[in-house]
Amino acid sequence: MPKLVALVRVKDGILFVREWLDVMGKLADEIVAVDNGSTDGTLEILRTNPKVVEIAQTQGFDEGRDKILVYEMARKRNPDWCIWLDIDEIFEKRFTREVIDQLMNTKKITKYLFRRFDFIDDYQHFIFYFRSFAHCFGFSRTMWKEQSTGFFNNVYIHNGDIQGITGKARRLNYRLKHYGYVDADYTKRKTNTYIAVDPGRKNLYLKHFVRPPSAKLNWYEYDEKPKLVEAQLFFYNTVYHTLRITYKILKQFGIKPR
Repeated sequence: MPKLVALVRVKDGILFVREWLDVMGKLADEIVAVDNGSTDGTLEILRTNPKVVEIAQTQGFDEGRDKILVYEMARKRNPDWCIWLDIDEIFEKRFTREVIDQLMNTKKITKYLFRRFDFIDDYQHFIFYFRSFAHCFGFSRTMWKEQSTGFFNNVYIHNGDIQGITGKARRLNYRLKHYGYVDADYTKRKTNTYIAVDPGRKNLYLKHFVRPPSAKLNWYEYDEKPKLVEAQLFFYNTVYHTLRITYKILKQFGIKPR
């Protein structure tokens, strides 16, 4: 079977690290991690997990440096496939190792893309923003077939997902639960960190992390209400493809979508 290595960069992720390791430990063959100065016990938990095969420690905020480092660590493990997630991003229950094996054994696909659902307040609801369609409907995480051309941008903040992976991509309906807004103190610390290292965009961070959602929707695992989940995903995919077509048309006329 192909080998999957999971990559993670974390600082003070005690709220999520146990669940993340429990889920990813069942999905990945090995996990490599960069700890960016945790002081809340996250590092100690990573060290005791048998799937975590290497941990590097860094100090000072630099997303690009840390992602490049953790990718170098992953490559030393000779992976066939890799996936990078934040510590507060958890796959839904129906995404299993059996599913991953089927995906990795499909020869024509080199990238699988996943959509995140932003949770809020109580781990029972996810956010919907009418004014941020790209954020709601886009695909922001990738599982990729390892290639020598792969890289992460050496950008200090918001350096994005994996780059340089050639071949065919497939967008999947398996959902990622993003817990980044469920705890007020965690959200505040994250907001303050971004403002401290990127003060020029203070208003953007305050708007993104503090503004109330347009709507809060109930979360259901697929086996609870499969028809409802399928209907939600059909809606999301329809809007996504409509937006893509619209953006392409506008681009042809020299109009840059906002």
